[in-house]
Formats: sequence, structure tokens, C-alpha cells
Amino acid sequence: MINLSTIKRAGELYSSDHLARYVKEAPGQGGMSPGQLAFHQSQQTLRILIAGNQVGKTRAVAAECWFAALGAHPYRQTEPPPTTGWILCANLKAGWRNMSAKLKEIEPPGVLHPHTIYDSARGYTYRGSKMLRLNNGSVLIGKSGSQEMMALAGATIDYLAIDELPKRGHFGEARSRVAVNNAPIFMGFTPIGRPAEWLRDWVEGNPDTGEPALEREWDIHRIKLSAQNCPHRTPDSIEKQVRSYGPWERAQRVDGAWSGVTVDRWISFTEDNVFTDIPTGIQKLGLGWDHGEQPGSSVCYLVGWDGVRLYVLDKYVSQERNTPAEEARHILRMLKSWNVEPWQIDEARGDSNSAGRMGLGFSVNQLLERGFAKALGSARPPFTIHVPYKGPGSIRARARMLSSACVEGTFMVHEGCGELISTLRHWRGESTGDLKHHFDAVGYIAECFLTESLEGSTFLII
Repeated sequence: MINLSTIKRAGELYSSDHLARYVKEAPGQGGMSPGQLAFHQSQQTLRILIAGNQVGKTRAVAAECWFAALGAHPYRQTEPPPTTGWILCANLKAGWRNMSAKLKEIEPPGVLHPHTIYDSARGYTYRGSKMLRLNNGSVLIGKSGSQEMMALAGATIDYLAIDELPKRGHFGEARSRVAVNNAPIFMGFTPIGRPAEWLRDWVEGNPDTGEPALEREWDIHRIKLSAQNCPHRTPDSIEKQVRSYGPWERAQRVDGAWSGVTVDRWISFTEDNVFTDIPTGIQKLGLGWDHGEQPGSSVCYLVGWDGVRLYVLDKYVSQERNTPAEEARHILRMLKSWNVEPWQIDEARGDSNSAGRMGLGFSVNQLLERGFAKALGSARPPFTIHVPYKGPGSIRARARMLSSACVEGTFMVHEGCGELISTLRHWRGESTGDLKHHFDAVGYIAECFLTESLEGSTFLII
């Protein structure tokens, strides 16, 4: 005879077991998204889930913690309990509280030790410590990527979970805790707020230098903020979230990209902003200069505007102590290589570096204009070099302008302009140095064309 009460009780237990529903149910019904599923199905010991905001990366890491603590993984072999694991958070207090909230959302019924307590303000605690203990003897301990590294030394653990990117030194120390047993590491983060280049170099290699990855065995998964990966959300809510992000963070928060602006990087330049073929449909041309503080430290960029996109076509970088007249001749040769006549230049911008500092009373821009006129055998220069605005906030405004244009695909750089590409990838707001010269030179002329086109941008923040 069928026992209906037993079946009903089993159904009630299943409905309250959110971890089981996460494993078994369809996406949108409490189950995994395609991106989460791929992460869980990976057989690699070292796994990374890079994702935008609110797409389920922390839930996926929390699920892996439960699988390891219970000794029951739906897709791979795992150590039998009891196990000891760490959750490494960027900030212990806030990180443990947030991670505990995700663990609580999918906590299986009846698995906690009686002395393990959950509080929304503190997260899980066991006898006052930031940890949880299961009835099977497994423990999960909160650790911080901001505490002294000695706090991470000396222990051997069965697995390491990482929620949000720690400092490199803390990661290395925590990494050594699992290296003895070749125990698994699974981590999820959005590469925003803390420079992530060191981890990219470690697991994928450096695209700028061509150096290979230090450790090739990492399995890297990315979850993009999309309707497919967020089946529990409406397309309108996702679109609204995307619009709320500024240009310096959009690539990371939406696409889970390595590249973007972190706490010390200003411009969201990626490989998508590099072009190789000569563009067609150029309507206007411009030149932008940064003269530098020392003679011969000039940087000049040639740009083309097609009405939608600005293309950085070529550059001149002085290699010796050239005079302005000599630099004018070099730039004329650069223009000739592009079949550009000097009078075809529509806009020219150069900073206000002035020979008047030496008591001569005229600017480098004026000397350049005279140099162009003399080289062309003309009484007048082919164009006027105007001085850009350099008041308070102008540097950050230009950085935001370029970030907006990079995100929207309206700012492109020729692959031959390696110094500028490196600048846009790595300049961190320094007030001096070669990177600043390249940023200024292209920023001065870019704003002549991009400001108007970005007036309606939802990503430009002034």
C-alpha cells in the first residue's frame, strides 16, 4: 500500500532543500544557469569563475563549499567528510557576511552542528568564530585577504574557496595551503576594484609581453550578464543594470573581462578598440600634441573622423632633442605617408608649453606653425594649433571621455601605435611620465571630435 504521508513528507523536505533544487531544477526555477553548470562540471583541480555582477558567481562558489563539506559532488569525485576548507574573502567582516548569506540561501536542512549559528549581521559563527561546523565534522573557516599573511600560514586544508580577488601575496600564501595535497581551488570574482593583471598573467599569460602563463592548468569560465545566464530576471531589469554602469567598469561588470578600469586604472580599452585595416570614409583629420617639459620630448598623433568613429592613425614620437622646426618636417613626412596634405588638417591641438618660460615670449605651438610654413615655403602655416583646456578636472574628464568611446566602439587605435595602446591599457593617472604624454596628446585632439558624439551617451559621466 502506498504511504501518502511519507511521499508528502519527502516532497516537503525536497522543497526546503535549496541545494538539491539548485542541482536538479531547471534554470529560473532555482537551478543552475548554463555558466554555473559548466563551472561545476569542470574536472580541473583549479577553477576560476569570472563574472559580472548579480549573475550567480557567489552562489556557485557557495554550492561548491557545500559539496566539499558534505562530501557529495554531483559531477566529480570529492574527499569524504570530515573536511576542512577556507573561504578567502577580500575583506573578512563584509566578505564573510556576504558569503554566509549565499551559503544560507542554499543550506541543506539538518546538516549544521547545534553550535553553528547564523545571523544576518555577522554571518555564520561557531563558538564565536567566523566559521561553520557540520554534524559530519566538516568545518568551513572564513579567512581574509586583508589580514596579516601569517594568519594564513601553517595549515593544510582540503579545499580553498575564494570570493572576490585578494592581494597577490595573500593568494600565494593561501595557495600554498592546498599545494601539498593538490587540493582543489575554486574561486569566483568580478575583476573590479582591485587590479587583476597579476592573476591574468598567472593563469592566462601576459598579452602585452607574450609571456606564457605561470600555471597552465587553470580552468577559466566566464559568465556574462545576459538573459541566458540570468533566467530568473527580466530582460528589462538586465538592460537597466547595464545602463547604470560607467564606461570604466562596464566590460568587467557585464562581461567579466580582465580589462577595464580598476581602482588604479582609468580607461576601458580592450582588443576590440584596435584596428589593422585602413579605414574608409574619413571626413575630417586632426593632430594632437604633447610637447613635454624637455626639448625633444614631443608626442604627436594623427587622427581621422568618419562622423561616427575616431581612428588614431599614426604617431610621431621624437627620439632626440629636435627643434620645433625639425619636428614639423618629421610630421609632414608622416602626413605624406598617409597621402594627407597639411592644409587638409581640420583641427590641431597642442598644450601650452611655452618658450616664454625661458624669456622668449612665444609658445612651442607658434614655433611649430612657423616650422610648417617654412618647410612648405609659405608665408602662413597650413593650420593653427589651438591650446586645449587644462583646468581642474580636465584630465579625468578626458579619461572618462575616452573610456566612454572605447566602450561604445567609437574610439579606435591602429595596431602600429604600440605606445598609445600600452598607455590606454596601463596608465593609472600618473601626473608625469611617458604614458601621460601619450594620453594627453591623443586626449587633446580626441575631445574635438568625440565630445559632441558622446553628448547622448548613457555611459559618459562628467
